[in-house]
Amino acid sequence: MLALAAPIYLLAWVQGTWLNAAALLVVAAFLHYMYLGPTLGVMHNLVDARMRATATALLFFIINLVGLGGGPLFTGWLIDLFSTQDFAPHGLGEFLARCPGGRAPAGSTLELVAACRDSLALGTRNGQLVTHAMVAWAAVHFLLASRWLRTDLARAAVLVAEPG
Repeated sequence: MLALAAPIYLLAWVQGTWLNAAALLVVAAFLHYMYLGPTLGVMHNLVDARMRATATALLFFIINLVGLGGGPLFTGWLIDLFSTQDFAPHGLGEFLARCPGGRAPAGSTLELVAACRDSLALGTRNGQLVTHAMVAWAAVHFLLASRWLRTDLARAAVLVAEPG
């Protein structure tokens, strides 16, 4: 599902209208989070019954630390980077100083207002494209991990069957 979600995310961020983008983002997010059920199922089969709650807690700790903790920070950094790069050729100064919060201050020239708006829009699109391309990277890692899944599940079944 991650492999299906990745190109849909990328397609969403290059749409000309917000309605098309929103529809594609809903589909991509639905597909994206379908990995959780099978992941939890496999994880629960890999650990002893007494360890399932701890394994689940550790998994969600890592998911939240990386995805919800570092993800928005990383995406925001990318947006600032790409917006700054797009703003520079306008010759209006530094993006972060001239466009605090991504907007031109009240009373700014129309040129500055347009440059801030356009640079932020392009920076946001490019930052989201890079961030959502990482979904494909995750799909590759799930595929790589699947090569040993049968062996790992068989080993876990033997460990559970042996008297402790």
